[in-house]
Amino acid sequence: LESSTIVGIDTEWAKSGDGQTIAATFQIAVQNPKSCLSTYVVDLLVAAPDENYRICCRGLIEYIFSTKIVLGFSVGNDIPKIQSALYSSAEQSSGVSRENLLDLQSLWDKDQPRSLAACAEFFYKTAKLDKYEQRSNWSDRPLRPEQLEYAALDAAILLVILSEKARRSLSRDKV
Repeated sequence: LESSTIVGIDTEWAKSGDGQTIAATFQIAVQNPKSCLSTYVVDLLVAAPDENYRICCRGLIEYIFSTKIVLGFSVGNDIPKIQSALYSSAEQSSGVSRENLLDLQSLWDKDQPRSLAACAEFFYKTAKLDKYEQRSNWSDRPLRPEQLEYAALDAAILLVILSEKARRSLSRDKV
């Protein structure tokens, strides 16, 4: 995490007992200097009853959002969900800065794909992001291996797509 400049983030959502949509997980993807991707899935539902865990999660989130370029896809709804999971209403205004936030969706032209799955397929014709797990029950614990894999891939693919978009833009500029 320390050696990364850009961090890919995503969340998976669940329904709370009162029917509210809440953040169930927070995924972080980083690329180290040797171009290896690492992903981490942070369980935000555990944070609710465990004050020490919530404090650790807040520290991680604040570190990422204050020191890294944070890459998301249509991330506008994720930030308030993360804030609600980790901060009291009085703290939420100061918890997560959007200053270093880059929404990958905003980099696309109007004629380019608008969903993350479509963007992955646009750059990698054989890549199909299976969104089946997105609709699974993210409030059940423990999370299934398929859910963890899906969550990790959703964050990691952001870095891959940004890298490919940059590579293609540079290639076009050289022509």
